[in-house]
Amino acid sequence: MRIGKCAGSRRGLRWSALVPAVWLVLSCFAEPAHAIPVFARKYQTSCMTCHAGFPKLNGVGLAFKMNGYRFAQEDEDKVKEKPLALGNDAYAGMWPNSILPSDIPAVPPISVEVQQLMTTFLPNANNTPAPGPSPDFNFPTAVNVMSAGTLGKNVSFWVNGGFQQAASGYQPGVTGFNPFIERAFISFNNLFAPDQEEDENGMHRAPGRFVLPRHFLNIRVGQFDPQVIAPYASTYRALSITGRLTSTLTVGSSSFAFEPQLRGVEFLGVIRNYTSWCFGVVDGAAQSVPSDNNSQKDMYFRIGHKWWGYPVDGEVVAPRRPKTKPQVEVSRAQSPDDDKADSSGKDDGGSDAKPEEDATDPTPWVDYYRQTQFETGFFGYYGLNDVSPLFNPYVFDGNTTGLPLSQDRFKRVGADFQWQDQDLYILGTAMYGQDNDAGTGFSMSFWSWFVEANYYFLPWMVGYARYEELRFQQQELTGNNIQRFVPGVAMYPIVNLAIRTEFVVDTSGKGTTPNQFLAMIDYAF
Repeated sequence: MRIGKCAGSRRGLRWSALVPAVWLVLSCFAEPAHAIPVFARKYQTSCMTCHAGFPKLNGVGLAFKMNGYRFAQEDEDKVKEKPLALGNDAYAGMWPNSILPSDIPAVPPISVEVQQLMTTFLPNANNTPAPGPSPDFNFPTAVNVMSAGTLGKNVSFWVNGGFQQAASGYQPGVTGFNPFIERAFISFNNLFAPDQEEDENGMHRAPGRFVLPRHFLNIRVGQFDPQVIAPYASTYRALSITGRLTSTLTVGSSSFAFEPQLRGVEFLGVIRNYTSWCFGVVDGAAQSVPSDNNSQKDMYFRIGHKWWGYPVDGEVVAPRRPKTKPQVEVSRAQSPDDDKADSSGKDDGGSDAKPEEDATDPTPWVDYYRQTQFETGFFGYYGLNDVSPLFNPYVFDGNTTGLPLSQDRFKRVGADFQWQDQDLYILGTAMYGQDNDAGTGFSMSFWSWFVEANYYFLPWMVGYARYEELRFQQQELTGNNIQRFVPGVAMYPIVNLAIRTEFVVDTSGKGTTPNQFLAMIDYAF
């Protein structure tokens, strides 16, 4: 009887009391792990080979990630820390009458990242007091232990976790660190694709009768950041401290958010170097707990195309470059015959000397931060989440039975882009969301979008600015709209140390998001 009465009260208060309680939870201080110097050790190269200032990836880094933490071309020749072989390569030719050989890193591939965050709350339109100490020295914010690498030619892995502050900001009685596992997955790469290496006859060995193009099919299994959000638009690869709205927003009492992670299976790949695709089947996720609370699986997809720039799969096809010997300046002491010989091209120092082929044929060098590229994509997500109605006197627990729960069927569709011309880099995402009942007793829909610009004043100094909005379509919900501006600067005194400062400014004038000044030191080794 009591539950029924509560349900009747919710219907009566449908708009007058429930609408103000529609809230948005933004994971502004949950900092995901970013850089991982494991690969710098493995290849003995600078972090800037793959990063345009970590955690942001350049074209080389995005392709490296797509390929299961391998370079698309001549990866074995680039490895300096040789792996430990598990079995003889001869067994590969005997399969399926043998177990395929593999390898593991000879040295444990472990890196550590430490983050230190200072938060200062600034006055907003409602003059809301700070929830705790301000400024707050949240030192350390998180300690992340990361491991990633390859297991043979077609298998790779990623694991990271550690300890983070029990609460971002101040909560009475909450102190210390909480352990966490952020991402843990295994990838199977280049499935059913022919070997890249040629045999003695100049042929590429096929895996069987069923053959797919290289990079067409990869599979990730575990807990991962879904590629439904474009890799370049993910919070994991953002220069800013605060999370992007499109990736981290939650609506009502539903805890679903794209990031920090989902659990399930993701199929992804590249078609003809420049078109990417992915399809995922996952548990619905919560921003704080990545487990689902119902039996139905969620599904998502993304299709992207890079119109120009570094190939998505990293397969660069470059013609051999002509190689000429340096010209020798003709002195006044030379005879006319010498001048004639020079001008005819018969002399080694002549300007018309016959070009020679460069035997090494190197991949064209790409400046780690000054690229020219343009990419677009569109995505969709459809899921189900069990939610607790707002004003429920009980705390919702997925293991609790008998509570009045609602089923929120929701969808997210949108588009994204990135564009870069040398020092200027611009990206953005627009997303439409619809929930049939996010614990409110009625359906709602909204738009969320952001546009962000990065400018490289110097290779080690990047200015960035992001504007983003959340707009509900129902007139009664517009008081919960969010408009904010996030400018900042990221500096890299050395390649594995980042110092970031940024402001979060509420531009709506309604105080729906706090005004803040944030400063973070982030270093990895």
